[in-house]
Amino acid sequence: MAHPIFSSVLPAARVIFALILRDMSATYGRSYLGYAWAYLAPFGIITLLAIGFALIIPTPPLGRDFLLFYATGFLPFEMFFQLSQRLKDSLRFSRAILSYPRITWMDLVIARLALHGITQLAVFCAVIGVIMATRDTGAALAPAAIASALGLTAALGLGIGLMNAALIAYFPSWDRIWGVLSRPLIFASGVFFLYEGLPPAALTGPLGLILWLNPLLHITGLMRQGFYAEYSGDFIAPLYVAALAMTAIAMGLALLRYGYAKAVAR
Repeated sequence: MAHPIFSSVLPAARVIFALILRDMSATYGRSYLGYAWAYLAPFGIITLLAIGFALIIPTPPLGRDFLLFYATGFLPFEMFFQLSQRLKDSLRFSRAILSYPRITWMDLVIARLALHGITQLAVFCAVIGVIMATRDTGAALAPAAIASALGLTAALGLGIGLMNAALIAYFPSWDRIWGVLSRPLIFASGVFFLYEGLPPAALTGPLGLILWLNPLLHITGLMRQGFYAEYSGDFIAPLYVAALAMTAIAMGLALLRYGYAKAVAR
């Protein structure tokens, strides 16, 4: 006779695995090229950024390789963006499947987090691995900083995704508002610049404060600490990012628990 724990965990695991396969097919298509595009697109964007900025400035703001500099900024941002977007839409686009009694909204959230979290982690490892293997980057890896940045990115993406899913349930127009608000994030998250490289007047003024309050800027700085031994990143506050992420996750789960019916109906 199976242990009671296995009797409850194994069916839930099978449901989540089936949802992962379903979401993979819906998101990336049934061909290998569809899934491969998740890897090719970031690498293509990073390459275009590196070529474009190399024509303007002789050396990157940090280190000696343009590809690595922009990869350490763009890949964490892309992970956050993909996770938050996929989780935001996890309930609205799965109304029909929630009619099955064994499937809960939490199963959908876990399945999407697992699929897109693992995919983005694999994309990060693949792109960074190719850059490190083919170019003389001079990088000195700090695995703890890299792992911390990835963990904070996943937590923040989960929190913002849940919060947006809940807010859309109560205020449907929030979906469009968030779409407008989130577009400039890539320009304020340190993907193209170093926070310390801004003019002193900007750092001490309102712009510096607004940028500092952006948690993605801290994640980008922490990621670059993982590749550049000379980078101090004195402004980085991981606890600030962790607190924001945990608060967003808690609030998102609480709002979805009580607004689940609305989230599915929208």
